[in-house]
Amino acid sequence: MLPDPLTICGVDVVREVQERRLSSPADRKRLRELTGLTRIEVAELLDVSRQAVYAWELQPDHRDAREPTGDYRKRYAAFLAEARRAMAAGELTDV
Repeated sequence: MLPDPLTICGVDVVREVQERRLSSPADRKRLRELTGLTRIEVAELLDVSRQAVYAWELQPDHRDAREPTGDYRKRYAAFLAEARRAMAAGELTDV
């Protein structure tokens, strides 16, 4: 069970969820890849299907592209914010 996503990363997550925006699908994929996690692993963390994570990483003009909603959006925003925080701290690097 994940902790409340709003407490994982502090203010960044609160702002991102309140503004109801997420990074671009390409950035989402890049951040996931930088964490070293597969779509399946992220799906397990967020309690969604692998296909959901795949759809969230597709460009908006793709027919299968989707945006996360509700609690899934909050959890995904927390995951992305933590990945960005780790990258800014030098814990993750582009390969």
